[in-house]
Amino acid sequence: MKTKVSARFQTVIPTEMRKKFNITSKSQLEWIDGGKVMIVVPVPEDPIAMVRGMYKGRGLSKSLSEGREGERGIERKGKG
Repeated sequence: MKTKVSARFQTVIPTEMRKKFNITSKSQLEWIDGGKVMIVVPVPEDPIAMVRGMYKGRGLSKSLSEGREGERGIERKGKG
């Protein structure tokens, strides 16, 4: 998609992009110098909420405690 830059160095974000990336009038954009290109990335309102649950699963504590229970059973059998 192409947009023009105004005399005041402003541009318009196309409607399709605003909807897709949920960009509102209060959104912030990060401008990144990619060498020969510039990259514009929407900054999430709550970056923590964005990554919460990204590694959802059993959880390390539960896996470790279950593993230790299995080791205890093996140790008990070896002593008996």
